[in-house]
Amino acid sequence: WSWLQSHMTDPGSVPERWRAFAQSAGHGLCVAPVRRQWQPGLSTYCRRCSLLRPERAHHCKVCNICVLRMDHHCPFIKNCVGFNNQKHFILLLIYGAVLSFVGLATTIPDLVKYALSLIRQRVGDEWPSEDVGMVESWMFGAFGVIAALMTLLLSHMAFLHVPLAAFNQTQLENGYDNMANPYDLGSSVKNLGQVFGAPGVDWAFPIRPLYPLSDGIAFRRGDFDLVEDAPAEDVGAAVTGERLWRIRYHVSAKPSDTGYDGPETVCTGCLR
Repeated sequence: WSWLQSHMTDPGSVPERWRAFAQSAGHGLCVAPVRRQWQPGLSTYCRRCSLLRPERAHHCKVCNICVLRMDHHCPFIKNCVGFNNQKHFILLLIYGAVLSFVGLATTIPDLVKYALSLIRQRVGDEWPSEDVGMVESWMFGAFGVIAALMTLLLSHMAFLHVPLAAFNQTQLENGYDNMANPYDLGSSVKNLGQVFGAPGVDWAFPIRPLYPLSDGIAFRRGDFDLVEDAPAEDVGAAVTGERLWRIRYHVSAKPSDTGYDGPETVCTGCLR
């Protein structure tokens, strides 16, 4: 189930609503050069897709699309890991590692027994087991080897990706060092909530979060509050959707007269 969800779910294509927002914002939207560093609150221009994309979005050369909060492209699931399916991917690693370990641990006594039987048979003794033949023993041994390899592989990947999610960063962002992680909310539960949604029973299932805490366009910051830092005209009842985007990307509430017309509109200093 987790693998199917990871494989079949759109990892996070840039939505049409954002494209319309970026077009209407025109030159009021701060566009930064693409760099391998933290760029919070900045949109970037993808020359391959010819579109403006929000913070933390990256282009996947394999899928040939820009993916929201892209983590990496995974050949194991034949899909990108991004904003929409990272939860499914992490659950796949956890459940897969646990299942492989349990399968290996519960067969170790029999694996030892049949391995000793094979050794004795190789040195000339008679096959000691009447219940299981030599072919079945070789197959059982092959299962043990596969279970051991899967345990090592999936546990290694789980120990890599779960801590990254607990610090609210992706595999691509793991090497950024131009500033402290601006998305670290100071708590593993809060950081995981940006991937899994509000804490609840749905954390255990590979389904979309019942109560998502982000839209993939604007992400909470750990160093300051977006709403408190917003202009007075943007602070209202519920700051969501395009209202939040205007605050996050420092766009005036008044639409631009002209749309965005290319990568020459560049901002290099709006790191908030």
